Amino acid sequence: MFACQSCNRHQELAAGSWDARVRARLNSLMAPLHGNKEPILVGGDSNGDVPMLSAFDGTVHSLIIDVGRSPQSQIGKLAAQAREEGNDGRYLLQPNFAPIRGSMDGGGI
Repeated sequence: MFACQSCNRHQELAAGSWDARVRARLNSLMAPLHGNKEPILVGGDSNGDVPMLSAFDGTVHSLIIDVGRSPQSQIGKLAAQAREEGNDGRYLLQPNFAPIRGSMDGGGI
């Protein structure tokens, strides 16, 4: 789900299909509503969100919600980068404040 709070429009995008076609679709749907600008903030918590977190050169911050993903996963590597940069770079890490339930093993990203 890509949501725009300022104009209250939401667009469903196919999960896991972040390629040039989807990026173009996002640009065609949302950018015209905002002066053809790229998003300044994006957020995500899984490997499926990684392309969006890093797709746009104009994005100022990419917020990673820590839900206990493996440090070896794509999102885990971005979380590690945010930690290394002290949340002072593009990638910001929101720590998990609630206990994690269930298993994150088995590639369930």
